[in-house]
Amino acid sequence: MISPAQAPLAGAVFLSPALVAWETKAMQVSPRRDTPNRRRAFTLVELLVVLMITVLLIGSAAAMLRSVAGAREVVDKRLQGEEAATMALRTMCTALRNAYRPITDDDVYFEGMQEQSDPNAIDRVRFRALDRRIIRKGQPESDVKTIEFFLRQEGQTFTLMRRTDPTVNLPPDTGGVVEPLATDIMGLEIEYYDAGKWLERWPESQKRWPTAVNVTLTFVADQSTHRQGSVNRLVNFPYWLQTGGGAAGAAPAPPAGAAPTGGAAE
Repeated sequence: MISPAQAPLAGAVFLSPALVAWETKAMQVSPRRDTPNRRRAFTLVELLVVLMITVLLIGSAAAMLRSVAGAREVVDKRLQGEEAATMALRTMCTALRNAYRPITDDDVYFEGMQEQSDPNAIDRVRFRALDRRIIRKGQPESDVKTIEFFLRQEGQTFTLMRRTDPTVNLPPDTGGVVEPLATDIMGLEIEYYDAGKWLERWPESQKRWPTAVNVTLTFVADQSTHRQGSVNRLVNFPYWLQTGGGAAGAAPAPPAGAAPTGGAAE
């Protein structure tokens, strides 16, 4: 029988000290490194990879921006050159439309010359026109002025020049004021329509005006590649019948599709 003093120990299990020590050691669990509350840092290799990708992206974006800026600069320069050439061509055509038509053929003055044909045509035209601009301030001037358009070489390119003589003197007493109209010009081609064909020259001995004039101005469109562009305009002239003081009529325009072919006036 179990005595009352031994009753509390009746259901107890007695373990040896060695077993107790083993169980205590097994229950000691080391803390986990990958706990949910602890963030994992980037390694040096991962940082280098991210840095290289960032550098590549920035380099690609910079190259694209340079390409876009270069293309825009080329377009801007071309537009500027084309605008300058267009304005100069408009000035030429306005002067041609204001051509002076005298009553007698002896006072008719119009001359077209070709100074070079290759690689680009370089022409010169001289005529009389009505022009109310003041050329020499404070000096007497006529409304009828001798106007000449020609190219002056400036290095590898040319400058379109306009000479205006308010005295209407014949050579060798010609003079006037010369002014530039457009730079970076590569060619000035002027063709004259008469009797159904296009001519490259118009001698002053003709003592009359052509039916129409086709003006082509070639300019530098891209300085880096030396690419060229051109603007063109056709000017028709009225036709005067010199009979009994002169009866004005309209000159027949060049037929549609009649391209300038070149030639020389007889």
